[in-house]
Amino acid sequence: MSKQNIVLLYGENTFNLHEKIRFWKQAFIEKYNGDINIDEFDGQTEPHLIVEAASAMPFLSEKRLVVVKNFLELQKPETLKKMADHLDLISENTVLIFIESTPPDKRTTLFKKIQKIARIEEFKPLSSELLLTWTLKKIADTGGIINKTAAIHLLNVMGNTPTLWNLDNEIKKLVAYAENTPITAEMIDQISSGGNITTSIFELTDALGQKNAPKCLKILHHLVDNGEELPMIFGMLIRQLRLLLQIEELHRLKQSPAQIALKLKQHPYVISTVLPQCQNFNQKELQALYKKLLSIDRSLKTGEIKYQASEINEYLLQIEKFIIETCY
Repeated sequence: MSKQNIVLLYGENTFNLHEKIRFWKQAFIEKYNGDINIDEFDGQTEPHLIVEAASAMPFLSEKRLVVVKNFLELQKPETLKKMADHLDLISENTVLIFIESTPPDKRTTLFKKIQKIARIEEFKPLSSELLLTWTLKKIADTGGIINKTAAIHLLNVMGNTPTLWNLDNEIKKLVAYAENTPITAEMIDQISSGGNITTSIFELTDALGQKNAPKCLKILHHLVDNGEELPMIFGMLIRQLRLLLQIEELHRLKQSPAQIALKLKQHPYVISTVLPQCQNFNQKELQALYKKLLSIDRSLKTGEIKYQASEINEYLLQIEKFIIETCY
């Protein structure tokens, strides 16, 4: 028996998922004169309480709205089965929505039952193209003005994997700051907090590829002066070089950006931003840089390089030496 009044919404794109729920709730309130017939439950709620609420007749209205958050994630298999067995009891006067912020286990009885009789919608991460389109539209909807070049700059400043939550916050700040004037790259640099260490590491590897030692050292010291821990900086640098190595190799094998993203399990936006950096290095250079970083890491772990949070000079010197040897 079909139950189109039961809906499962899930996915990594939690911003758009919550925007949809917000829109539905607001539409329900406007159509049915308030929120008296709206019930919300967390994922640890006992199934019978949810079923009771979803089976009750609406109060002075045609419909009820019941929202359950992360039930499939938090409940045990036997509890999920109980809920699955009771779905047929849900009143046609009730819209029952399950929200999952992580992909649910599709092997569970409840997921299979929902898949069979109800509606399912997945909210996937946006591709780089859709992320740019989303950013332009969001700025316009918020009352701002920006061109495509400045929007791309904003995404670069936000780092390799900006979330829509972070972007939304930055957009609100920028629109308020611009005061009905076009948002520029200069405004973005001045106002946006961006990806912080992620963005700086990206700029550092970019400067390495350009053999620009002064810029590399400036970025490194800026991170240290702003309180970033050296192990975090170094770890991010290793990660970025490893990603460059992997992307360069797959690109050399004629893999498309979409195929590379799938293979490396990275967001397409990460690939689209890192791929141009590969032009600054050849495979041998990347391998040599990566080996140098691993050698420093090994010396740190064996105690050959001394490091304490209160004494960073020796560790910092090794990273500076790595930069200078790479650039000259």
